[in-house]
Amino acid sequence: MEPSPAQRAARDQIAAQLAQAGFALPGTLTVRAYACGKPGCRCHADPPRLHGPYAEWTRKIGGKTVTRRLTPAELAEYQPLFDNAKKLRALVTELQDLTLEIIETDSSRQHQSPEPEIRGPENVGEARLTCGQPASCTPSKQVSPKREDHTFSQLRGLL
Repeated sequence: MEPSPAQRAARDQIAAQLAQAGFALPGTLTVRAYACGKPGCRCHADPPRLHGPYAEWTRKIGGKTVTRRLTPAELAEYQPLFDNAKKLRALVTELQDLTLEIIETDSSRQHQSPEPEIRGPENVGEARLTCGQPASCTPSKQVSPKREDHTFSQLRGLL
């Protein structure tokens, strides 16, 4: 994989922009308006006048989605951090796209000039794994395929 001079320059430009990036907050910022649960409220009228708008910050913490409603002061303070996160995501995507371009260019070059076939190690067989038994031993027959979900009818057929 050998990038061209233009591709190296693009990579250097992306790296310089990444180096200048400031602090960033993970997650997503959304601004939403809601209808409440009170039947006689203005948000259920025709036309509805929803409550809000409210700024909400959603992110993953320990594998769980957590949403926090931000005050207007917090939104003003955190907005540059959300903007930086968006800029960082765009730069990483640009770097990934550049890498894909380099790999695809390299692959097309390899297809044009045939190279000798690369073989794997000599001690690895292609037919089957022997689980430590000599290759001359015939493997035992598998009773049923392994599945995550065994229902009673499948198990009854084995008994």
